[in-house]
Amino acid sequence: MIDPAVLLDDLPTITTERLTLRVVRTTDAEELFETFRDPEVMKYWSTGPHASPTITAEMIERARASFLSGDGIEFAILDLQKRVIGKIGHWRWQKAHSRSEIGFILRRDMWQLGLATEALRATVQWGFDTLKLHSIEAQLDSENLGSARTLERIGFTREGLLRQSYFDGTSYRDTLVYGLVRGEQR
Repeated sequence: MIDPAVLLDDLPTITTERLTLRVVRTTDAEELFETFRDPEVMKYWSTGPHASPTITAEMIERARASFLSGDGIEFAILDLQKRVIGKIGHWRWQKAHSRSEIGFILRRDMWQLGLATEALRATVQWGFDTLKLHSIEAQLDSENLGSARTLERIGFTREGLLRQSYFDGTSYRDTLVYGLVRGEQR
């Protein structure tokens, strides 16, 4: 288990071949807004596109509050040029069950390059190694086939379907539930 008070002095950073994942900062709002303002990127998100960087900054503040309360951690995804191209993180920690939910989003011009898989694989491994998780859950819109393939690529298994489980502002949407148990990752 991570004690956020200890991490404030030495915030975790995950490095992969092409990415750096570091705890999201309020100064990331402008760059993350480029991801969250895109209607195509937000098509399967639980909220609509962000109308301004202020909304993105508020989202970051909620993530930071979640981190400080010990409920989750959000990483900014940085490419080799150190541009913030998305975010990924563990949230809804169920500490008693050594379980979290993972979620990720990536700027559209970064799709189809294997970056989401790279970030997901590293964040999952960090969760198993550092958070001592036993299992990780992912929930996504049932039509989000790209993210489903990304999850399956590293070993997540489809575990269920929650019918009409969230309202996206226009209609009720189905949610796919995926899971990964320690030792099953590829």
